Amino acid sequence: MEKSKRIIFREVALQRYLQRQEKQVLPRLMIPLVFKFLWVALALLLLGLFLITQEIHALLGG
Repeated sequence: MEKSKRIIFREVALQRYLQRQEKQVLPRLMIPLVFKFLWVALALLLLGLFLITQEIHALLGG
């Protein structure tokens, strides 16, 4: 009887371990601060491109 309890415990422990492994989607090197910085950099790049196109459009007399 004690052996069956031990097998059940090991099965539950294995299931929890596999669930934790599945949750990790992003690599550990991608810390939240770097992730936020990259989004801000992308937003600034897009804003800069938009402003440049508006300036060119104004210079062409449009």
